[in-house]
Amino acid sequence: HADECGKTCKACKAGITDAVDNAYPLPPLPLAEFRYICFAELVVSSLPLCVDLQLSSPVFVSFTGLTLTFPEVRLAGVATTRFVLGQELLAHCIAFLLLNSPVLLSSCDLLGNPAQIYRHLKTGLSDLLSLPLRDGVHSLARHVSSASLSSVSAVSDSIRRNLPTGPEGAALQVHAAAG
Repeated sequence: HADECGKTCKACKAGITDAVDNAYPLPPLPLAEFRYICFAELVVSSLPLCVDLQLSSPVFVSFTGLTLTFPEVRLAGVATTRFVLGQELLAHCIAFLLLNSPVLLSSCDLLGNPAQIYRHLKTGLSDLLSLPLRDGVHSLARHVSSASLSSVSAVSDSIRRNLPTGPEGAALQVHAAAG
């Protein structure tokens, strides 16, 4: 390299002879990746979500009635690239989800959706205390039976969706278990 540049580059002047390897040139980086965006103040308001979610790879997992509220985010004096800002906001969201994992798990259908059971029982007990006795008992019984049946339905549906389908699915599962 020193012969090619005539010993005029900073690396050659500093005595670093193999600073550039011409056999493996680096690809040019897009200029847009290094454009900075600046904010005096960045505010992302709180975001309430009520989601029914089904994930099917590698196993089927579903969440019904998942209710989360992402908190407000305030940043002051931000100077960064779009990529770094996106990575930081994504990391913030993942950290929030990890901290709220009990809420996520309580809406999981594979576990019987305890959050939905809680909502049914809360409504039934509230009706029992606020309505006349006969109507309150009727409402509580209706909500308890609804909670029980929806929980059993959620678990059995999740298990059913995780079982192999047809003879080829069973053969694949046996082959995978055999190693």
